[in-house]
Amino acid sequence: DLFIQSNLSLRPDVLMEFTYFRYVIFVLIGLLIFNDVSWRTIATFAAIGGMLKKNCSDPADPGEFCWTENQRGAFLGAFYYGYALQFIPTLIASKIGFNLCHRISSLLCAILQVTCPLCIGYSPALAAVLQGVRGFASGVVMTNSFEVTRKWSLGNEANFVISGVGSMLFLGAGVGPFVASAITETMGWRYPYYISGAVYGVLLFAMCVLMPETPFDSRLMGKTEKEWFVKKRVEAEDTAKAAAGKTAKYKASLRSILKRACLYMMCIWQIANLFLFYTDYIATPFYLEEVFSADIETLGYLQLGMSLTCFSSCIIWKSLLPLYEKCGIPWLRVRVFFLLLPVAGNGIITAVLGYVDSFAGAACCLIVKSVIQGSLFAGSLMTVVYELDPFNAPLMIGIYNSIGQASGFVSPLVMTAMTSADQTEEGYMETWRAKWQAYYLMEAGVAFVGAVSVVVAIAARPGEWRLHPVLAAKSGGEKDGNKAAKSGGGKGEDKAAKSERGKGE
Repeated sequence: DLFIQSNLSLRPDVLMEFTYFRYVIFVLIGLLIFNDVSWRTIATFAAIGGMLKKNCSDPADPGEFCWTENQRGAFLGAFYYGYALQFIPTLIASKIGFNLCHRISSLLCAILQVTCPLCIGYSPALAAVLQGVRGFASGVVMTNSFEVTRKWSLGNEANFVISGVGSMLFLGAGVGPFVASAITETMGWRYPYYISGAVYGVLLFAMCVLMPETPFDSRLMGKTEKEWFVKKRVEAEDTAKAAAGKTAKYKASLRSILKRACLYMMCIWQIANLFLFYTDYIATPFYLEEVFSADIETLGYLQLGMSLTCFSSCIIWKSLLPLYEKCGIPWLRVRVFFLLLPVAGNGIITAVLGYVDSFAGAACCLIVKSVIQGSLFAGSLMTVVYELDPFNAPLMIGIYNSIGQASGFVSPLVMTAMTSADQTEEGYMETWRAKWQAYYLMEAGVAFVGAVSVVVAIAARPGEWRLHPVLAAKSGGEKDGNKAAKSGGGKGEDKAAKSERGKGE
């Protein structure tokens, strides 16, 4: 009690008794992810919607600038060049604070979005550089969301918050292109950049007002909720003593993290997963436009449907996890299924996509892929990394996402290299489509490699694939209570507690 009171007295300037203020933080971090992902495809729709000429030799072409295929590919992939370096801002954030880095990132993104149209008119190379800098600045958004979730969650709600907040990534991936395409169609390709810059500024202001570095620094959280967080800290220290025999800190060094085999599996898996994901949202719109004459409005609606499907399926997949536990299926077996599903399932559908002869069939393939992709935050990699090591999850995400995000800039370049064809040649469409079929088959091969890496990593070092002691202790405590309630006897309660403590250790 004295420990709790001394910690509460550190912040006597509480402005209001808001007992569930942490949910405001969860909503805000979800909006930050949603906003960051929403505007990533502005470049794609700007290129289709009037920024670039499709045929520079045609004087009637409505496009504004004449770029080569390589310049277009570099511009579309430049964001991911910078985003692939997110390990650097993540490492900096772990030293000076994730929240501070996220604020700097939002300010930089607001400035870059507003100035990007000017740079596009001045120089394609400069525009690509700005896109890359914005990608670098956005690298801390996802890792900060995990750190905020770890600090601001109580009990077992962190896993559900990660799924809910993470699903905003899928929602933004579809709503953003839909909004960007609508603005481009009605107002011109420059205005999505201006509007997105203003939104970044608004969310930056909300972060400064509402979200301090830790719950104990909040001036809007009530004393009751702060007391819960102090008890959370005490319980974490007690669990550390029980697990390690001393007051252990679960923060690991970078060197020890780099020795984990599971981390390298995550890197390979993320490369395969994002290669499929970015192709659907960056490359495939060009394929659908050319083969099925899909206009920008239709593509916007399709990507909206894909994102809403992802968002909904994430909730459904998450609701299935308790059913697996009730059926007695081991934790690791369930997580292996969820790791294999996005890469193996989506790889098969991608291989088929190039041979579909109608826009409706292609759209159905993409919707099914979105249903499978929804499992990413419901039991797949994003939740597994937290369950294995919640204290070092942001740094691990920064590492494997840095490597995995290479798919974001590699896929447009590979697409350009594999699908380029001379429009003046006879039989151009047949040749061009055959190249796209080869490109989709190549993607399926990459997905197969990602699936194999899961099996190899778990077989090589099974000891790394265990629920973290802190989370196991929470789960064990709940099971103890249920068993005691059923038995109704003190002996039964003691046996259950000993059994679960043994499993946790």
